[in-house]
Amino acid sequence: MIANTISRRYAEAIFKASISYNCLEKVYSDLNELSERMEKDKEFRYFMLTPRIKKSRKRELITELFKDKFSEVTIHFLFLLLEKRRQEHLKRINEYFKVLYDRYHKKIEITAVSSVELTEEEKNSLKKILERITGKLVSIINKIDSSILGGLVVKIENKIYDNSIKKHLENVRSEMIGK
Repeated sequence: MIANTISRRYAEAIFKASISYNCLEKVYSDLNELSERMEKDKEFRYFMLTPRIKKSRKRELITELFKDKFSEVTIHFLFLLLEKRRQEHLKRINEYFKVLYDRYHKKIEITAVSSVELTEEEKNSLKKILERITGKLVSIINKIDSSILGGLVVKIENKIYDNSIKKHLENVRSEMIGK
């Protein structure tokens, strides 16, 4: 819980800074790359997380490695993470930053669960309907779950709209047992 609060606050801070310094797209790209490096590059992860390397040395190396690659906002943000010993939160910070980024650009990622893969035509039709309903640009992730038997379960942020055959059968069963 505390880690989520910390990550959210840092994500909000760098988001606001990237807007102020007009480098939102660059910071978005930088954070994605850093998060991926922390996950896949063991040496980089060790470098960022180990207390054996002094903060001053880490700052020098970060400047050397990223001065021509990352925005100044990103580099100073890394310095802040190192100073406050929050670098282990980088992945979660990036996740929260993406949410803020998508909201800013009025984008939303929606999960559509179906018993079989949706065709491109079905995805496009669903996308148009959901964009009209939400007022946002929609990207659809189609997940397959044969247990729903048919129909569709749509997850939009924290809400689930279940129009599956399985759900309808459960409702019919409940009505029959209840009477």
